[in-house]
Amino acid sequence: MHNKECNGIFQSLRHIILASASPRRYELLKATGIVFDVFESGFDEPEPEKHETPEDYSVKNAMAKSLSVSERYPGAIVIGADTLVYIDGNILGKPTDSKNALDMLLSLIGKWHWVVSGCAVSENNKIVESWFTKSRAFIGDFSVDVATAYIATGEPLDKAGSYAIQGKGAFLVKEIEGSYSNIVGLPVYETIERLLKINAIKVI
Repeated sequence: MHNKECNGIFQSLRHIILASASPRRYELLKATGIVFDVFESGFDEPEPEKHETPEDYSVKNAMAKSLSVSERYPGAIVIGADTLVYIDGNILGKPTDSKNALDMLLSLIGKWHWVVSGCAVSENNKIVESWFTKSRAFIGDFSVDVATAYIATGEPLDKAGSYAIQGKGAFLVKEIEGSYSNIVGLPVYETIERLLKINAIKVI
């Protein structure tokens, strides 16, 4: 996939690749006007290691995704990202089925939880920038029937934490603290900050 338009605020100075098949990350980056290609990394995320923090785990995955594409495209600036949800130290990945999705969502109802995105930028198979961004979100105190009806839409089945703040699940989120785009899947402020830092983009 290639984003050919450049009608935003920033202009690409380098060949930029988003190492993600996520349409949400694509739309967030496209809105800035940056011209970039999209190539899925194909990286299979391993289970977290014992005592590995969610922040370290997300950055590790983001780096692996970025590097797996970077080695195929020398000279390109490759952005990798990995977003996860955790509560009480327990990482909630993508649900395995509808029952798992419901159990996961019910564990969040009426509570605050964390959303962390690990991000990495690589060039010539070397990491040049890596970081994580954290946000907090509060899911309202909805009934099991409401949660079940939402799961039945199918939207949560490929979402970390079993909900999409940018989709049908927007009604679930009563309050957030921190970056909204981070919860969607790509912390845009920090990403633009790093791309400017390494002279991969400029202001139009």
